[in-house]
Amino acid sequence: MLGGLVNKEITGRINALGGRAAGITGADGALLQASVRDDDMGFVGQVGNVDITIIAALLEAGLMPVVGTLGQRQGVEPPHLLNINGDVVAGEIAAAVGAVRLVFMTDVAGILGKGGKLCESLTPEAAQALVDQGIAVGGMIPKIRAGLRALAAGARTRIIDGTAPHALLQEIDGSYPGTTIAPAAKE
Repeated sequence: MLGGLVNKEITGRINALGGRAAGITGADGALLQASVRDDDMGFVGQVGNVDITIIAALLEAGLMPVVGTLGQRQGVEPPHLLNINGDVVAGEIAAAVGAVRLVFMTDVAGILGKGGKLCESLTPEAAQALVDQGIAVGGMIPKIRAGLRALAAGARTRIIDGTAPHALLQEIDGSYPGTTIAPAAKE
């Protein structure tokens, strides 16, 4: 599903709207090399290496890569595919390509702090503290961790509610609410 139907539906929609997209998976071009995350979880992987050769080639050709989150298991014969968390993949690819911004579109306003209040801006330390204190839970944890990974490589991270019409366009314009994870401003 991740590498086939869903990937191709997203790719097709982008193309139908006038974009130029190419659907791939992390196995294509050995983009995502992975290992088993936990034997008890079966074919769930963790990223070991990212080879951006295929992404660079697609971008050079004017195509937007749409990456299905499957990675190729390293060091086994015959090789097989592992399912990898999409947030983790986004953070690893953002770090590998040297992205300046990573945007997670989810179904909540952003990272919620104590009392359920939206945290508009967090330092990496404050974001990690929300995880450590059990305030950020569930699917927000991999988003925060992936955002911190990308941030360590220079990408500012945003988490926004992607369910609203035109959310990403407004985010690009800088007028959309959400959470920013970035280093503290230097005085």
